[in-house]
Amino acid sequence: MRHSTILLLLAAAFFSFGYTKDFATSGAVSKIYLIDRTLIRTTPGEGIHFYDVSTPSNPREIGKIILEGNNDVAVQGRYLYADRLQDLIVFDISNPAAPIAVDSIGKVFNRVYGNGWIEEGVQIDEEGSSGGFSGCNGCSQSESPVYAPVSQSSGRDAAASGKAGSLARFMIVGDYLYCLDEANILVFDIKDPARPRYRNAVTINWGIETIFHSGNHLFIGANNGMYILNVDDPNKPTFVSEFTHARTCDPVVVEGNRAYITLRGGSPCGGFTNQMDILDISDIKQPTLIHSMPLTGPYGLTVRDGIVIVCDGTAGVRVVDAQNPNNPQQIGEITGIIPHDVIASGSLLVVTAQDGYHLYDISNIRQPKRFSTIPLP
Repeated sequence: MRHSTILLLLAAAFFSFGYTKDFATSGAVSKIYLIDRTLIRTTPGEGIHFYDVSTPSNPREIGKIILEGNNDVAVQGRYLYADRLQDLIVFDISNPAAPIAVDSIGKVFNRVYGNGWIEEGVQIDEEGSSGGFSGCNGCSQSESPVYAPVSQSSGRDAAASGKAGSLARFMIVGDYLYCLDEANILVFDIKDPARPRYRNAVTINWGIETIFHSGNHLFIGANNGMYILNVDDPNKPTFVSEFTHARTCDPVVVEGNRAYITLRGGSPCGGFTNQMDILDISDIKQPTLIHSMPLTGPYGLTVRDGIVIVCDGTAGVRVVDAQNPNNPQQIGEITGIIPHDVIASGSLLVVTAQDGYHLYDISNIRQPKRFSTIPLP
């Protein structure tokens, strides 16, 4: 093997660590996705789990998909898109008792982690093609069909997509699915949601970690800054601008003409900075820093009406009023957990943490009240 190839593999492995592990405990960091009142969480090595949270005080697991090598998911209508090592797998989850892996596109992701598998149990629809390396063989790295697992996941008939956490690497915008690998945005046409078409790969930079959508722009969090791309032509995202900072792990969320970025040092992302940056993006071509708020060890965050809810490591969850971006003030908190990511939907707040998944009532944003906890399996 050439030295250049070895260096490339080492670099890819290094950059892939940003939000894969919690380096305080060496445990895997879960990603979360909420559609209506179905919570989907995916954890490396544990597969995809589905929870009915329509009664937040009594959530219940309603199914799972054993899909090793998976990190992210997104949902459009009744179809769930999931990565499996280098492949994109499409599940029809309209029948909670028997979802079907209906299609796949193989070898589209640049991944450097170990071999995975799909447990036997559910039939795969082998008819149809999405172009490129697709069909049932795209569900595995072998030459023969591999079968997806029996799952009791929750399907949706409406052609709606859900809400991802801020650590997500998958994002649906209209009829397109955008996915991050180590250095690129991969573009999939999902006008026919059961038969995605791979359209394009747009190179950004090594170390891209998270993706967020607002208006006609994608905001990419990277370990050296934030990249902004225009999706007026959804097949070909185009670079608009970037904001650079010290080398750290950093997701980004956006509301109006403000972007909020957490910077976390002390990990393989590098750096020692722990803070939340508030940016003015009213001139999308030239984002500028308004204020930096010191934090302890931040991960994910969400924002609504100028109120930022940020996961801050051992300090717990902070509720920050940033309506005056020059002088953000903490107005509430959740202590006793070490959080990783959050999703807010109405009065429901979902928090992933080291010890499980916590549901809170945030009808009074200053005093979140715990509904329940979904313990780790």
